[in-house]
Amino acid sequence: MTQHTERDLVWDVTMRIAMSKDSFDVESIAKHDAVSVSERTVRDTVETMVDLDWLERKTTDDSQCQWRRGPLLTGEKDPMTTQEEGTKQSPKSLANVDRIAELDHGEVYAGTVDKAAQNALIWLDESSNRHVNLGPIDGSVVGEEVRFRYLQGVWGECLEKKYIYAGYDPREDGSSQNQPPLSASSEESEDGTITDNNPKNKNKLLKGKL
Repeated sequence: MTQHTERDLVWDVTMRIAMSKDSFDVESIAKHDAVSVSERTVRDTVETMVDLDWLERKTTDDSQCQWRRGPLLTGEKDPMTTQEEGTKQSPKSLANVDRIAELDHGEVYAGTVDKAAQNALIWLDESSNRHVNLGPIDGSVVGEEVRFRYLQGVWGECLEKKYIYAGYDPREDGSSQNQPPLSASSEESEDGTITDNNPKNKNKLLKGKL
């Protein structure tokens, strides 16, 4: 008889809920009779499903995080297309984006890197210091247009192999805990957000496809 792991059951329940509801939260999965793991395990499983395009994150008006069917379940993405092939898609323009909340989880965007002091940043709104943080990638990226996949918070994953390294993880390696002290003119919060007292915005956001 097939042995099902706890995560298998979480995956199954999540898929069934996703196909029957427009959106749902982690609690609705964790409280299901077939699920006996912690809410944290449920959340980890759901995040994996997001990374694999089965689900996508949805932020409600009251900033509560929910999930819904992702591009593989809605038919927006070919299930036979690998994640690596997916990164070759034409990136979305950032021309009209000035807030992180306007970015879609897992979507590919392109923009010009404005600075790379410890972490490489793409400014969305210079006056408000709103930016995408690509983590500590090669400093030669400054002034170059790059493709990145939006993760969450301020974090984006650079997709240009010539600027990244083996085991590259922007959220892990770019966190304040793993970085040397910043200069006196800049500050970094725990979520990776960096503010600069004197930012120099060189960003020329792409207005079309690559």
